Amino acid sequence: TTVAGSSTWVYGLRLEDTQTTYNGKAFDGDVFTGRTQFENNYSFLAPSLNVKFDLSDNQVMRAGIFRSLVRPGFEESRAGAVVDTEDREIEGGNPQLDPTIAWNFDLTYEYYLGTQTFFGAGVFYKSLQDAIVAVEATDIQFRGELWNVAGTFVNTDDSSIAGFELSFQTLLENGFLFVANYTYSDGETDLPVGSISGQRTIPFFKQAKNTANLAIGYDKGPWDIRLATNYRSDFLDDIGGNPLSDRYTSDFMQMDLTARYEVNENLMITAEAINLNDEPEFYYFGNAN
Repeated sequence: TTVAGSSTWVYGLRLEDTQTTYNGKAFDGDVFTGRTQFENNYSFLAPSLNVKFDLSDNQVMRAGIFRSLVRPGFEESRAGAVVDTEDREIEGGNPQLDPTIAWNFDLTYEYYLGTQTFFGAGVFYKSLQDAIVAVEATDIQFRGELWNVAGTFVNTDDSSIAGFELSFQTLLENGFLFVANYTYSDGETDLPVGSISGQRTIPFFKQAKNTANLAIGYDKGPWDIRLATNYRSDFLDDIGGNPLSDRYTSDFMQMDLTARYEVNENLMITAEAINLNDEPEFYYFGNAN
């Protein structure tokens, strides 16, 4: 039973130790010159505090603050590169990448209008260090030769993300289903001094500013049918040597139809129709023009 004015506190402290060894091969032209090895070891201390306030029997406030870590992916940190001698392009990993560390704050409000109807609103803020981005440069000297394109991954200076989210869902007795949510997220990253992409501020890497979902359907008895529309705005996908060389992925809206029929406890039939509006996705450099 929920008692108005009561609260629940969950807190903890986590310690992680990471030891990583990357192995690769060294070449001088086409000649193998031996194996290479890189080590990347670090420890991480992660405190967290989450509090739930019961404002009434159908209203809840939640607050959380915690420290988190994201390690570099294998592709980003591999000790190797793809060298295209025909197109004069190089794309490689960076085994000396630091993990991304963030302080996170969340505050949410939940209002339950019934057993099947819910409204939620929240704000969030993230302060990040060493975010990882893909960078690309042209006309690069490497091993005494000129290459058209060279790409790798680097850590950035400080970054931040702030935003809010709204959500609503209801399921009526007649089976009608309605779900809607929207998230606004605004973030930026400072590229470090000496970066091949220049010292400048960019939008947070691969972070769409607007995302939204809307679904209507029927969920009753053996039937579950939903028509969903998903939208996200464009986002920075690859960083070039200057703003006009930065690559973006276009905004995208997709409509999907899913259906499920439960014949009995042992048999269920499902069907999906994906991207009914036949929406294309494309890239552009600098701006959509």
